Amino acid sequence: MMIFQLKFLLLLINFFTTISANHGVNDEHFDEQLIIRSLNDGQISAHFEFKTFITANLSHPFGVNAGKHNDIFPLSLLRLFHQLEIQELHFSLTKGYWKYDRWGLPARDTSPNAHLWAWFSAYLNSKNNWNKLTSLLSGQFCASINLINPTVTIRPKISYRPFLKLKPIEDENIDHDYGYMASLPQEAICTENLTPFTKMLPCQRNKGLATLLHATNIFDTEFFSQSIDFHFSCLDINHCSSTNGIELRQNILIVFNAPLVLDGKYSWTLNSLFGSSLDSHCPLASTSLIYVDITPLNHNPSSNGQLLIEPSRFISIDSDKYGSIVIEQSPIMIKEKQQRLYAEYDLKSIIKSESAESISKTGLNIGIQYPNSYDGKLNYPIDYQNLQVRRFSRGVGVQTGGITVLLTNRFQFSIDAIYTDTIPWYLRMYLHTMNIESRSLDGSKLMKEIQPKKLHYEPAQDRIRPHQLEVQLNLPPNSLTEIRFEFDHQFLRWTEFPPDPNHGLYINPATVTFLFADSNNHQLSDPGRTYERFLPQIFHSYFNNSNSFAAASATMALLRQNHPIRLYTEPLIIMMPTPDFSMPYNVICLVSTALSIAFGPIYNLTTRKVMNTQMKHGKAQKTKKRFFFF
Repeated sequence: MMIFQLKFLLLLINFFTTISANHGVNDEHFDEQLIIRSLNDGQISAHFEFKTFITANLSHPFGVNAGKHNDIFPLSLLRLFHQLEIQELHFSLTKGYWKYDRWGLPARDTSPNAHLWAWFSAYLNSKNNWNKLTSLLSGQFCASINLINPTVTIRPKISYRPFLKLKPIEDENIDHDYGYMASLPQEAICTENLTPFTKMLPCQRNKGLATLLHATNIFDTEFFSQSIDFHFSCLDINHCSSTNGIELRQNILIVFNAPLVLDGKYSWTLNSLFGSSLDSHCPLASTSLIYVDITPLNHNPSSNGQLLIEPSRFISIDSDKYGSIVIEQSPIMIKEKQQRLYAEYDLKSIIKSESAESISKTGLNIGIQYPNSYDGKLNYPIDYQNLQVRRFSRGVGVQTGGITVLLTNRFQFSIDAIYTDTIPWYLRMYLHTMNIESRSLDGSKLMKEIQPKKLHYEPAQDRIRPHQLEVQLNLPPNSLTEIRFEFDHQFLRWTEFPPDPNHGLYINPATVTFLFADSNNHQLSDPGRTYERFLPQIFHSYFNNSNSFAAASATMALLRQNHPIRLYTEPLIIMMPTPDFSMPYNVICLVSTALSIAFGPIYNLTTRKVMNTQMKHGKAQKTKKRFFFF
């Protein structure tokens, strides 16, 4: 009887525990997708996006994990956001530099090397939380983020803003005092950073698209970037007040070398790019999709290229005369040269339809096959050089110098641009030397001076904070705008020089944010299809509407407003007055050599006793004596 009562009690406890656990589970879902594109120079771009969403009440957003269980959202990051009460976080590690003039815009803004910017709640001690954040992220991703200190950190005022506050950037009510941004231009990325990144995924690298992330293949590329984006968002952007939540995007962007360089052919497959094919999907993912850009097949009908595996459907993207995006679905390929065409692979449906034995043997080796006679010319009617940013240093010697920034606008309408730069404290910048001039690209108009619409400048304090410069300009149509300013070099202590100081000191990359007014949207659908410049920037937003592609056209203006185009320059290397660090080594070698030469005679004179030796007077000695003194 006792045993029966004990079993009944245990079953009752288990029943109520299960009900309580199910009641406390957060509503969360996970989506994964891969977008593969052929770039203009023949290289292959692969963009992985892993999106995790968890519902939250924005009236008390940081109580999302209080008393609840999370199955998908990374618990380590959720605790980090809850502990520091982070409103928004963007963190990236990059190897290489994205070539805007050859590859267009990336699917995500990519700053060279390490880049971090975050917002905190206004009622917290944000400065201490920023320091804690850098330390925790350093341990979380095995990176040197803990080297971020106040000397490389700025608080943006007009160029950056939170994603959740759907207001213009010019809105003065946005609280920027709790936003921080910093970069480490000398930070390197390796496999130690990739491993913790993939461990945060629900299926890690055991199932799904993450099985393609082999370090030996993805790091032997021209460009690699991994990033996490955390912010408050909503499932429906048109009814954000009713379906609020927290969104985490984990992105990996790779640019592979042209297939011709790898095997002498232009054909490519998943196996040739990543070293393996797909044999499964993540069972915890709501959607597992692959999009392959097959526009080159339409623009080059003579190439006779073909897909190795039949896709689930085809998606064509075009724009109308009002600049709105039009997305159509079709089970067959649409032969329209002016459209962007993608092949969609739904891994869940494909794997279910295929037999398990065939998948385990060969896998899903998605790719495009070209004949050997194909010359590899991709006739894209897209011009990616409408917006360009270049920055370089000027000056001779290590006493004075300057920085010049060139902003190119080839559109036929004016654009607002915000230039943001972080100048280290050891470069004494002079704001009165800043000069902004613009001229026409066709030479019809001479150089004229431009007054900034907004200017925010905070001077540096030695060994405390850097110079912070933010300038908002209106770039004239079809123009080249030049920003120049001068600086002096300061002397550093010998302990403040980095290793190999004669190589130079790195300067953080500058940022240029382009803002497009709604009145210019209709001008973006010109015959050159310049709307394509915006498509990669918001690519994931279109394909994450739960198959409701018609909603993309209605939210085009809102997406442009909340996803401004942000271009990054390359880091600069500045030569500083550097002492001769080899002098102590040379002095030590010279003194040691002199001491070693003098040591032998001095040692003999000080340790040995000089004595006269009495020779024995033998017969031989007498003969020798007669011989010498005869």
